[in-house]
Amino acid sequence: MNPSFETELNFYCSDEVESCRVDVHSPPAAPLRYPDPTFRAVRRSNILAIDHKSNQRHLVKALVRRRQSNSLNCGDIAYFLKEVVAKKPGVSKTWAAVVLRPTNNSRNTTSNESLFGVEWESTEQIVLIKVFPWQKLDRCQRQLVIQEASVLQYVGSSSEYVQGCLETLKDDQKVYIVMPHCSETTLASRIEPAADKASVPRDTDGFVQPNERLASSWFVQICKGLLHLQHKGLYHGGLCFESLFLVDNMALIVGDLSNADRVPFRDPFNAERVTDVSEGECRLLFPRDSSSKGDDRFRAPEITIGAFDAFASDIFSAGVVLFVLLTGIAPFKVAKTTDPVFKVVSSGHLRELLESWKVALSAEACDLLQSMLWRNPSKRLSLHEILEHPWMKEEKLRVPARVTYRALELPASYTGQKMQLLRNAIKHHKREQRCRELAPKLRRSLRLELLGRTRGRSRRDTMSDSSKQSWSSTSSRRARSRCQANGAADGHECNIVNRNRLPGTVRKLLRSAKRTLGFSGRRKTRLPDTASVLVEPMILSARSA
Repeated sequence: MNPSFETELNFYCSDEVESCRVDVHSPPAAPLRYPDPTFRAVRRSNILAIDHKSNQRHLVKALVRRRQSNSLNCGDIAYFLKEVVAKKPGVSKTWAAVVLRPTNNSRNTTSNESLFGVEWESTEQIVLIKVFPWQKLDRCQRQLVIQEASVLQYVGSSSEYVQGCLETLKDDQKVYIVMPHCSETTLASRIEPAADKASVPRDTDGFVQPNERLASSWFVQICKGLLHLQHKGLYHGGLCFESLFLVDNMALIVGDLSNADRVPFRDPFNAERVTDVSEGECRLLFPRDSSSKGDDRFRAPEITIGAFDAFASDIFSAGVVLFVLLTGIAPFKVAKTTDPVFKVVSSGHLRELLESWKVALSAEACDLLQSMLWRNPSKRLSLHEILEHPWMKEEKLRVPARVTYRALELPASYTGQKMQLLRNAIKHHKREQRCRELAPKLRRSLRLELLGRTRGRSRRDTMSDSSKQSWSSTSSRRARSRCQANGAADGHECNIVNRNRLPGTVRKLLRSAKRTLGFSGRRKTRLPDTASVLVEPMILSARSA
């Protein structure tokens, strides 16, 4: 094993960074509040910058943050906003910016001196700056900006495995959050199923051979990012592939901390007092979370049931991420006992399930997955135990510089096709039953309405026996009187009026019949101009069903 990597891994596995225990007997406590963020003053000015590669001078407009009198470790710095990499219309823009440093750090200037004559030099450092138009945001949007700045500032930038915050800036019109640079490419873009089954690597017995080397190299970085969050007393709450960003081809960081919460801890000197991770002895449970945070495929089963351990929930989400890295698909749509795959996995039969799927994993990988996907949170491994697992310490962690990775496609019989066919059959049966219930009501209401909207004196002679009986009913008499008041006196044939002139009740029945027959959302099956062209085929199809 690489000595440098072994030293780093031993640091993360030491007793000094082991997570605290969880108190399951005390009542649950709400997440702690974040400290209010601090913003430094910044000014957007024209500066004269020198390209450190070509030594050419450029007059650019950049964000300049001056050194404060009470800060000795923080010098002057400028950010040249180069290009927009992401944006939310009306809310924020994310820029890729070049960091500029003064060419002479010992210059003596007053605070009112113009920055036009100061020479700045570009550097190799690239950062991301999220710009918020503070004056154009409403009250709720401003609270979200302050919340995001509080979370990122609390996380900081001390870990290379978590996307924190370098600093937060503010001028008269905008707010700026400076973050370490990473690509907008998430790990989800690398998990693509193989287009051709023949290209999936298999052994002589037809078993799929996953790329455990690459999966382990990514997973150890995920664990280090989660470990940094636990040291800060934070619960990620939304760990999935969309929250894992690639810095380059191999390195990744844990981001998207919008759902992160501070975990409450019990005060060792006062059991009734709640404190944070810096003073607490045992962490407390979170109350039941009924919100829709994160992806349902990666959420732990206990979150929506009752009080839950936040750190153990992140472990479950990390286990699902590792499962997808090794197999290419999510094990279940939602972690509930109604899901047959989750029932098998949570009962300790993960290895048998993978063998039935013909996925060949090592015994150590199966053991690690099973230890993270238990339904009971107390049976799951902690991050300290995960980093000490034999699968995390093997030679496979030494990964080449660039590896092309394609997720593996499972056999067709286990990708949910049979379950989808069963769901389609049930849906078709319900549709037929609904058609049988709807057809008589639709036929009766439409007949009464069309009889009231037709014109001509001889229309009663052309009716069937059932129509003549309906004609003599109370509703038909009202429709007949309305028709006679608006109809013509000559003997024209019956003409069906436009569907847009039908009453709301009939239009509602038409829309209900259209949805029942599966026509909603399709342009080709829009309602025609005449009601009879659409309704008669519906009634016939309902009768035949």
